[in-house]
Formats: sequence, structure tokens, C-alpha cells
Amino acid sequence: MAKKINLDELQQTAQTLKNYIDTTIDNRMNKLNIKTISQSEYDSLESKEPNTLYLITD
Repeated sequence: MAKKINLDELQQTAQTLKNYIDTTIDNRMNKLNIKTISQSEYDSLESKEPNTLYLITD
């Protein structure tokens, strides 16, 4: 016989998962840096910083 699904438990589990995903995304986005630099500045960087998005402007 098939087991009955408890809708309240399923909804609570889905909400908990959503909260976890939202928190994880927020934490990762807070670690992302965006820097605006010129192409020549970018080319002269000895090393690129991790978790940094470089916006190249001319």
C-alpha cells in the first residue's frame, strides 16, 4: 500500500529548502567584488583577485 504524503510536512520541507538556498546565494553574492578598471590596468595586473568580477571600461 502506498504511503500517504503529509502535505504540511512537504510544504515545511520545501520552505526550509528555499530558505537554505536563498541564504547560500546571499552569502556567495556578498563575497563577490566588482571592480571597474581600464583594459590597460587589467592587463597590468600580476594576479587576478578571486571572487572578483572586473568591469573593463575604455
